[in-house]
Amino acid sequence: MTSKTVPASPWFERIVDEDDDDIDHPLFNLNPMFRGHANAGCTVALFAGDQEIDRVESDNQGNWLWMPRLTELLAVLPEAFHPDSTLMLVARAIDRMGNVSDPSPALALNVEAHSLQ
Repeated sequence: MTSKTVPASPWFERIVDEDDDDIDHPLFNLNPMFRGHANAGCTVALFAGDQEIDRVESDNQGNWLWMPRLTELLAVLPEAFHPDSTLMLVARAIDRMGNVSDPSPALALNVEAHSLQ
């Protein structure tokens, strides 16, 4: 039996590079890292539009880190990477009982033509 209490919506806090410096254009960086927060111990499912693209776990303080590789994202979402397009990412938290949160606020990533060359 599942609980009727759903986890709070997760959110994206920062987009950083390998040195933990904030970056403005994550898709220009081949290995961006997305930091966020969710309920402690939840699975965070990441979506581009309606398509789930990855899952990560939040730690015992609710922090999570997603480190997608641009090449992997291109393989999963080739239609989203047209030059000068926008990729909309959202996250949903899933608790141990299988309850799913509402989506996070959308994070818009602008795909610039020069980042794909």
